[in-house]
Amino acid sequence: MNERALSPYRWIIELLLLPLLTAQSITWLAPAPILDEIKKGLGITLGQGGLIISIIALCIGMFSILGAIVLEKLGALRCLQLGLWLMGLGEIASGFAGSFTILLACRVVEGWDSEWSSRPGALTMEWFGEHEWPYINMVNFAFGSTAG
Repeated sequence: MNERALSPYRWIIELLLLPLLTAQSITWLAPAPILDEIKKGLGITLGQGGLIISIIALCIGMFSILGAIVLEKLGALRCLQLGLWLMGLGEIASGFAGSFTILLACRVVEGWDSEWSSRPGALTMEWFGEHEWPYINMVNFAFGSTAG
């Protein structure tokens, strides 16, 4: 990509992406420290509690192909925006979930978010110059792994 064709807004996009990547990994693991309270409040088993945590990884695996198709159609930035909305809706709704089924559905929505907005590599390739890719991808990976 020609250096003159790069948008100066790419740095703003990157600065907005970093907290998102951190929030995603925190969201993924958020139920773990309060799992006993969730189990008591919803009357679920340890296996169901584990499913609440691991469902996001399952969603990422199940929706990878669909996510790639949507990414191609909408573009990396639009997918990121869709992912932000899904993450917000899933997180807010899960705070009000009164049953295991509703909580699991909210976590699936959050898993869809991970699929749409966990494509920082595509965003990096679209917005940054080729010489910047290794550095930006390294920073994105580091921020995405902070909560794990």
